[in-house]
Amino acid sequence: MQNGKSWREKLESGPSNSWAEALIDELAIQGVQHLCLAPGSRNLPLAVAAAGQPLLRITVHFDERALGFFALGIARASKRPVVLLVTSGTAVGNLMPAVMEAHHDSLPLLLLTADRPPELRHCGANQATDQVNLFGNFVRWQTDLPPASEKTSLAFLRQTVAYALHLATGDGGGPVQLNCMFREPFTTQELLREPPQPITLWKRAASHLPHSEAERLSEKLLRHEKGLILVGSEVEVEAALLSNLARSLGWPLLTDAVSGVRSCCDPAYELRYFEALLPKLKPTLLLQIGNRFIGRPFLTWLQQQKEAEYLQIVASPFREDPAHLVTERWEMEPASWIENLLPHLPSKRQSDWLDELQEASQQIHETLFSWLAEQSEMTEPALFLELARSLPPTTPFWTGSSMPARDAQSFLFPQERAAPIYGNRALSGIDGNIASIFGAALATGKRLVAVLGDQTILHDLTSLSFGAKFPSSLLLIAINNGGGGIFSLLPIGNNRPLCETYFAAAHEMRLEGAATMFGWRYASPHSLPELRQLLTQSMQEEGNLFIELFTCRHQNAQLHRALTEQLQSIQLTHSDVGCESIKKTQ
Repeated sequence: MQNGKSWREKLESGPSNSWAEALIDELAIQGVQHLCLAPGSRNLPLAVAAAGQPLLRITVHFDERALGFFALGIARASKRPVVLLVTSGTAVGNLMPAVMEAHHDSLPLLLLTADRPPELRHCGANQATDQVNLFGNFVRWQTDLPPASEKTSLAFLRQTVAYALHLATGDGGGPVQLNCMFREPFTTQELLREPPQPITLWKRAASHLPHSEAERLSEKLLRHEKGLILVGSEVEVEAALLSNLARSLGWPLLTDAVSGVRSCCDPAYELRYFEALLPKLKPTLLLQIGNRFIGRPFLTWLQQQKEAEYLQIVASPFREDPAHLVTERWEMEPASWIENLLPHLPSKRQSDWLDELQEASQQIHETLFSWLAEQSEMTEPALFLELARSLPPTTPFWTGSSMPARDAQSFLFPQERAAPIYGNRALSGIDGNIASIFGAALATGKRLVAVLGDQTILHDLTSLSFGAKFPSSLLLIAINNGGGGIFSLLPIGNNRPLCETYFAAAHEMRLEGAATMFGWRYASPHSLPELRQLLTQSMQEEGNLFIELFTCRHQNAQLHRALTEQLQSIQLTHSDVGCESIKKTQ
């Protein structure tokens, strides 16, 4: 394999890098020869370090379950320890079948599972779940490795790695898990910026908001003109009720793509394309209804809103505050909370803040669809804009994780909407999406449209066989950009050799054979006009249709950056909004 040290030298060094390099170096010292890697973001420091270790033979595969059994085969035949390196979330859970097998046959597997740091546990952080003791009695030993710190001894780290390998090998050996916590940023010297410590009021009500609290809350909310209503994932609140709340406060509604009410609220108050406006938004109060937002751009922006008051209304007792900025939290059904509060608010409140934002949103809309009208080349943003225009109002939509979820959050604001947008976004895994789509279609009894990336489809390919098990009518759109396109938009994408080999898991596979093997009709439009015609036709048809779109992930990253720059140039002032000229993205 190519030595990766020259690649690493181009990356800025930081505590996480030094920590990861020491860990990987100790593996080589202890005689490990094989490392099996599944691409991810949280395991980036370890993957970079492994790429620079010439004594390791690295195998990269996108499917953690299959990778686990691949490592099992090496361990069974060689009787030597094999390392499995995966990112956090469902990626870890997918190792369980191989770990169970290794446990019963005492095969030496060392599981390096990347994880969030302590401050991102049990607070609703994306892709964070309880990975501690996840494998129970199926591992010989499990321990948490703390995040990199100047005060944490590298001698401790090296000895822990050596001890783990000792327990994995020999008589009575078997799988061992080192759960490796990493903080962002992964590749810079930048210190963790601690947010201010807000005093959080924790409140609970059964079904009725006390009169005194309703009065206090109404006075608090009405003191703020520049407020935002954040409608989080899978909120169980009628769109009309959310619209009434927005109308009473004069604030815009920002709806997460999988909130269930995207494009269902009063268009005078629901703010489309809000991600492009985030750098300009400095609210003084945030009112979050339901669970967290998913998109990384939004979460990055949210972490910067340290001066704003932050109210959160959720039905569950579980903390949903990865930024640790909530100042008042109500454990109560959001619909009941809003219904109890509305009588204490005006029926309608005028707001220049809302008017400005809606003018900017409308300009973004016009710019995007003007750009779309000039396009003939197939691109991923164009796909989602076409879907926003062509989706029938009663047709449910499913977004895959990774790049499709990001595009859905940014561009998918259907012009007419009555059906929800779904997605497995609790841990944002790419596994099992096709099976879940069939389940959703069976439950709704409606034609369903889904967009998945190529790696998501490859991860669950056999679930295409569900199409022959019961009557269904699915339109599955596969974006085949030859690998993990999301990584081209992350900082690691700037280092193309490293990104292509160890993160994007680049491939040249076509999915047509798999689709036809499982009895799906197949189509592959080569231009945007062809896609537009096919979408119009397919919305009127029954049966399962597999559409494969071929795009270039590197050009996709450039296009996203260009569109973001263009759209963010809009100014939130009455003199500028509506007359600012925005260049067309070529």
